[in-house]
Amino acid sequence: VERAVNGGSFGRAFRNSLVSDLAAVGVSAIGSRWGGGQNPLMQTAAHAGLGAAVAKARGQDALAGAIGGATESALGNLLDLSPDPKSGQYGSGTQVAYTAGAMLLGGALAQGAGRDPLAAAQAAQNAAVNNRLATQAERDRIRQLAGGDTQKEARLTAAACSMIRCADGVPMDDPNYAYLKTLQEAGAVFKDEQALLAQQSGSTGGRTYGPLFQYSWVDQYLLDPAAQNRLTTRSTGALQGGLGIAGAVGSAGLCTTGAGCVAGAITGTVSADYAAAGLRQAWSGQAATPYGEQVLRSLGLSPQAAAAGYGIFGIAPVAAPAVAQTVAKAAPQLDALLLNAQAKIGQNLDDVAASLARESTQTAGATDRVVLGRWQGDYAGYVGEAKLNGGTWYQTDAGVFERMTAGLTQIERDALSWKVNEMFLTQQLQKGVAKLEVTGPSIAEVKMNYPNSYLALEIKFLEANAAKYGYQQVGNSWVKVTR
Repeated sequence: VERAVNGGSFGRAFRNSLVSDLAAVGVSAIGSRWGGGQNPLMQTAAHAGLGAAVAKARGQDALAGAIGGATESALGNLLDLSPDPKSGQYGSGTQVAYTAGAMLLGGALAQGAGRDPLAAAQAAQNAAVNNRLATQAERDRIRQLAGGDTQKEARLTAAACSMIRCADGVPMDDPNYAYLKTLQEAGAVFKDEQALLAQQSGSTGGRTYGPLFQYSWVDQYLLDPAAQNRLTTRSTGALQGGLGIAGAVGSAGLCTTGAGCVAGAITGTVSADYAAAGLRQAWSGQAATPYGEQVLRSLGLSPQAAAAGYGIFGIAPVAAPAVAQTVAKAAPQLDALLLNAQAKIGQNLDDVAASLARESTQTAGATDRVVLGRWQGDYAGYVGEAKLNGGTWYQTDAGVFERMTAGLTQIERDALSWKVNEMFLTQQLQKGVAKLEVTGPSIAEVKMNYPNSYLALEIKFLEANAAKYGYQQVGNSWVKVTR
């Protein structure tokens, strides 16, 4: 079983692990520089570039990686998720839901564009786990340094505002400008606090990506002037207007059947609404809301829910088939990515592990017999036995192990791999198959010669649990004796 779980060469696994680490560093740096609403357009462009580079390094579709990275960034800025105001942290449920949504949407868009949906989903996952869910590094560090002392936290906040010139990137007619300007000037006197903050560096999951509380020439001469003149708002509006126009024009091509005409009418109307709002925003420099979103807000939806709901309504007619096709084709790979994300943030793994176990259950001929053994290739050992004489066996698809365990320690990898393997056995016992049979070496030989193998773990699990489901051990098999 271990070879089936760990499919692929050590060299490829090592390369992918290294690329994952570097990708996390890159995403964190992007979040530090442009995240948190500082410059959504630059953030999205940077994520697209990083997604392409990482996918290329993994031997995947670079364009699909760009689509996935850009999709996550755009989705994050659209939803504008906020941390808990007291803790400064994102809720664990929000983390999982957001990561899953970004992966599925990125994969669906790539699939619709004829690109690799798995590369896009992986790029979206990388961006979600390492960026959108960790853009509060400086605020977190201030809170950590203050140690619960509210006065110290206030001094550190003012010092930080002075160091990064927090008011300089805000238009003077913005309601927050006066407060930020006062805070920035007040922070200039806290020299000791500034010296302490200047020593801080940001990190995500133990990966250091650079110093915090920095103000560079890029901020002074490019980003702040652009923000003061609402260049980001205007350019985002222009981009939205252009995409909306393209969407409206493209929707006409959907009208080849009755259902296609309906889908085209819905998508075209929503696209035209987005285009109009985008052009208004580009002209005025003020955020403009599509009329459809305004209607949803009038019904009691929050701005975030209205934006998400209206956007989904617009793309659903054309995106639903692509989403369904992506999920059906890439479900094991997507579950592996989601399981990896949950493991990194300490979530309960049972549901996704059970799903991946079902997707990794292979059958040939008779399905009332489960075949276990040591991996000897696709046509030998327990796999060959099941294929030749009929049976059910556990084998993950190529690439699943690498995606599931990327960035984890060896202990974490082994535990996560066994979690899915254990789910497979549990599902077969619950199903009540007639027999679970160990092929190849005897159980005694496995315990003696391969005590740390996955097969040994399977045997130990069955010895401890099979009887609860009405099974009795007979030689190298567990046979169902009660129904």
